[in-house]
This record gives sequence, C-alpha cells and structure tokens, in this order.
Amino acid sequence: MKEVRIAKGVRIKGQIWEAYMPALAGMQMKLGVKSYGVTGVVRHIRADLPDPHPGVEHIALFVDPDEGYQGLYTEAPGCTCETRHAMVRLAHLIDVLGEPIPAEQATLTIDIPDPKEES
Repeated sequence: MKEVRIAKGVRIKGQIWEAYMPALAGMQMKLGVKSYGVTGVVRHIRADLPDPHPGVEHIALFVDPDEGYQGLYTEAPGCTCETRHAMVRLAHLIDVLGEPIPAEQATLTIDIPDPKEES
C-alpha cells in the first residue's frame, strides 16, 4: 500500500465507471459498464453525498479533467465554478501525481494499492 495525501489543487489519476443497459436478451437483463480514465486537478472534495454503502467509498473528488477527456461530467452540489467536473470516487483513485504535499496541508490521507507491489 502507498500513502497519499489529497487536497484541492492536487493532480490525480482516477477511474470513472458508467453503467448502462445495452440489451434485454431472453430472461436475463444485460448490464454493461464503460470505464473512463481521468487525469486532472481536484477542485472539490465532498463526503456528504448520499451513498447506499456508507464508508470511505462515499468520498468524492470533483476533478477538472485535462484537455481531451471524453468521459462523464457531473455537477458538484453547491458548486459555483464555471467549468464542469468529473467525479472520482475515492475507491477508484489510482494515483496522486506530482510532488507529495505536506501532511498539514492535506484534507485527506489514505492508503491506495501500490502498482509496484503487485508485480
């Protein structure tokens, strides 16, 4: 595991999942899923969004995606920014990019899987 610190203004890499219903075949409904990779700067950190499974997974990072992002956008509740954001659930955070920030500046400190340990 790798400890990462998150605050507004930090660049992250994450994944967004979109479920859709492609077809009803026979007696079984088929549920499809699209995955979008997103890299960008954290603008909002919200922990008060409704979630059927409370816990650390319900924390959401609203990101200003880099140019060329073709995935889903959403509006952060109470946001007055003029840009649209991509929402990355904390459970789908892949990495924090750039220099680590000091602990006293972090809004959130978590452990994420370290890809180096998996190989």
